[in-house]
Amino acid sequence: MARKTCFLVMPFRVKPTGLEPGEGPETVDFDRLFRLALEPALHELGYDVERADQDAGALIIKEMIERLAYSDLVVADISIPNGNVYYEVGIRHACRDRGCVMVAADWSAQLFDVDQMRRVVYPLADGAVSEAAAEAAKKALVEGIPALAAGLSPFFDTVKHAPVDPEGFEGLEVFREHTRRINELLSRFKAIDEYPEERAKTEALALRDDINKMGEVPDYVRKDLIPILRDNAGWQEVVEYIQSLDGTLREDRWVEEQRLLAMSDSGDVELAIGALEQLIEKHGGTAERWGLLGGRQKRLWRRYRDEGDEKMAKKKLAAAISAYQAGMRADLNDYYPSSNLPALLRERGRRSDPERARFISALVVEQVERSLKSSDNDEWARPTLLGAAFDAGDATKAEELANRIEDEGAVKWKLESTLADLRDRAKLADDPEVVERLDEVVERLEDLA
Repeated sequence: MARKTCFLVMPFRVKPTGLEPGEGPETVDFDRLFRLALEPALHELGYDVERADQDAGALIIKEMIERLAYSDLVVADISIPNGNVYYEVGIRHACRDRGCVMVAADWSAQLFDVDQMRRVVYPLADGAVSEAAAEAAKKALVEGIPALAAGLSPFFDTVKHAPVDPEGFEGLEVFREHTRRINELLSRFKAIDEYPEERAKTEALALRDDINKMGEVPDYVRKDLIPILRDNAGWQEVVEYIQSLDGTLREDRWVEEQRLLAMSDSGDVELAIGALEQLIEKHGGTAERWGLLGGRQKRLWRRYRDEGDEKMAKKKLAAAISAYQAGMRADLNDYYPSSNLPALLRERGRRSDPERARFISALVVEQVERSLKSSDNDEWARPTLLGAAFDAGDATKAEELANRIEDEGAVKWKLESTLADLRDRAKLADDPEVVERLDEVVERLEDLA
């Protein structure tokens, strides 16, 4: 028996929620929500899923209306306001008497008319969508969608007329087959994470070739291939792939950002710096972009330092510090730029730099603790937290973290890759008693590792 089709309308990538602090997450990673909750829930309910990427206008109006009219089910996530989503819900309500379900996170607030309509509410306290949060959301969706899918739409409940007959649509089987093939592609996307490195690269390139052969493929699928190529095939493959896309998609803001980020991962450090500066100039500075720029400037500083070019080394050290400081100011919740500053400040050695380094290290501790409370997905958060406690000369925090490492295990804290420099960091403390306490923590950690 053929699986049913579902057309899913929702935001994608990371989006702000517009909530005040304490009301819910500041942002939501809708890509993870789709992959870990919505898509699995709909598959469990027996549907092949095709989604509409509201960021890119992935479907022309005729294709979109066909999917809204003829899909067995339309699911619309209305967690954050989106005019396109409301419009598409209205189309479905007017052309089919059943099979339209609105879903939303439990913190979302709806416009007045929409707020009167029934919807499936799922819990989502974690905007980064940890596996635990995704599982809770999926459970609510699986339990709630069938009942609402069977109910009459508000339009048909009021105005009595014959709904659109999907069996009268000549392209129905073609549409269903296309949806099936898209789902096969998305399954292959997921499988890549399970392959060893060389196999993953081969599969990523095969996916690229198969997508190119398919011809008509939604923009979101072509876009979702970009991070797969980036993570498994390398930056050059990303650049070449983006250059092969049609003009409209190639000029998409997110795609252009990815092209410049891919160029910034080049082995040519000067080219990478130029690409990042272009990205910041065109689309603005973010903590990630400034942090990447700082990292490239730091590479040049080391190169010139090792070559004995003191003048250029000093210039690039200053450029690295400036970029990391800009990244820290861009987002005080992002610890990556801040965590790189203390060592560089101590290296520069101005009178105020040691005190600034200690202050920033203490800030990094707070940033990482906040990150860990909101999500447990970042594998580098814990080792960064441990290093920052040493940089700040906070022996009490370091001892507390050693207790957590005993409970959670050395692997989770990447002790093998971080222990080597912890004792050196301990010696940077001004107080001999603090140095002694930090050394004792290092000895405890060496035993655990």
